[in-house]
Amino acid sequence: DVWGDAGELTGDGTDGYLSATSNAGWGNIPNSGTWAIDSGFWSLYDRAVITMHIGNGGGDPDHWAWLLDANALSGTWSLDYTYAPNTSTKGGGLSNIRLWGVSGGSVPEPSTIVLLGLGILGLVLARRRKA
Repeated sequence: DVWGDAGELTGDGTDGYLSATSNAGWGNIPNSGTWAIDSGFWSLYDRAVITMHIGNGGGDPDHWAWLLDANALSGTWSLDYTYAPNTSTKGGGLSNIRLWGVSGGSVPEPSTIVLLGLGILGLVLARRRKA
């Protein structure tokens, strides 16, 4: 599966299928806010991931990703202080939020449908034979 970029924000607003807000302003910590996905996203994609990146965080990791439940449309996020490794230097705040989507998955195989049809046909013929 190939994940496609469906929106990226570096500030309050909307890009692609993603919209988000920040309560303290982007780049600040601590911070929190909301994210939302346009419902049209789910007609194109089967699965979704939201990622967040901390700018100048100097940490490892400085990106996080969440696999979303199917048909999820909104949620909240929260960011506390981050520190650069082996120092007491405060890292950067929220740099960006990104939405990724992928298509493909649970489509029934034609052979499954054919087998089901043959089974039903067999039951009908067996019943006719007894009558």
